Amino acid sequence: MKNKIAIITGSRSDYGLLKPIISSLASNELFDFKLFVTGSHLSPEFGLTYKEIEKDGFKITNKIEMLISTDSDSGIAKSIGVGVISFVDIFSHHSIEKIIVLGDRYEIFSAVQAAAFLKLKIVHIHGGEITEGVIDDNIRHAITKFSHLHFVANDQYKKRVIQLGEDPKTVFNVGAPSLDNIKNTKLLSKKNLEKIFNIKFEDKIFISTFHPLINISKNESGINQLLNALSEFSDVTIIFTFSNADAGSKMIISKINDFVRKKENCFIFNSLGYKNYYSFLKLSDLVIGNSSSGIIEAPFLKTPTINIGDRQKGRLKASSIIDVTENKIEILNAIDKVMTKKFRNNLKKIKSYYGNGNATVKIVNKLVNFDPPIIKKFNDIS
Repeated sequence: MKNKIAIITGSRSDYGLLKPIISSLASNELFDFKLFVTGSHLSPEFGLTYKEIEKDGFKITNKIEMLISTDSDSGIAKSIGVGVISFVDIFSHHSIEKIIVLGDRYEIFSAVQAAAFLKLKIVHIHGGEITEGVIDDNIRHAITKFSHLHFVANDQYKKRVIQLGEDPKTVFNVGAPSLDNIKNTKLLSKKNLEKIFNIKFEDKIFISTFHPLINISKNESGINQLLNALSEFSDVTIIFTFSNADAGSKMIISKINDFVRKKENCFIFNSLGYKNYYSFLKLSDLVIGNSSSGIIEAPFLKTPTINIGDRQKGRLKASSIIDVTENKIEILNAIDKVMTKKFRNNLKKIKSYYGNGNATVKIVNKLVNFDPPIIKKFNDIS
């Protein structure tokens, strides 16, 4: 009998990580596979990124609308409620035994709550991590408690999931699946990207993503300090990507748009697509902002990261990452440091904390050969 399983993707960021798993399950005869798309994938403001999924050749089983058109805290909370109702209807309509979710997004939290009350088994990827600066931290650990099977990215994260009371027999360190995506993708050259985007790049390239913080009052000062620092680099091509669809994102995107309009060397994109994004990540002289890609993918590509603020606080970080506060002088000093010959020479020795790009094989093999019980027992640590 086939494994009746579904993957839910709610944003461009989790799709980039889930793509190799989607590809493997969709082509595997042992699985009756379904793909549900929701969240910012369906938002014109964020680039209607479900089209990228279709362009990659994947059949979308259902598109689930859930986003209320606001980026306020109350709007996000209401979107979660809409999502729960919508996913109950969708899951009830299809014959599904398991869902696979990744990470800590509120869109995914809706799907998980619906699945739990419909007694579906939940498979969680990237649990056990800590990001103290955002509510995603709470959501991630909550999803862990709902889940029956856990695929984590590091032994430290495995220990933390077990610490939350999960059965060690259901927790597996497989690494980050996004590294599989990078490893198996033929990345584009600078010349190719210039042609695609009709941009003549300077000798140096910076790429930046700045997401909202849990303390919304810090968002404006944080993005202002970043932009004030980057205004010093008129001879560098600076690529910005949109923030996630979180509370406070509209203000950040508006500030960046205003900045870009006045700068001939700066460009902003609501979504680059995973192949273009990873290509820019590899070609860039540095990544700057507060995105998890600066923590997980950039070190794998030997690209240095300047990580601003507390959004990624608690995650394991390679020596290619410099942490700074939301302060222009600190940011400028960090840029100076990563551009030195000594720092760049040390990039060759960077070790990834998140595996080596073979997570998908491990995940699929475990899905084929291991079926956790639906009834969970709390695992006390003696």
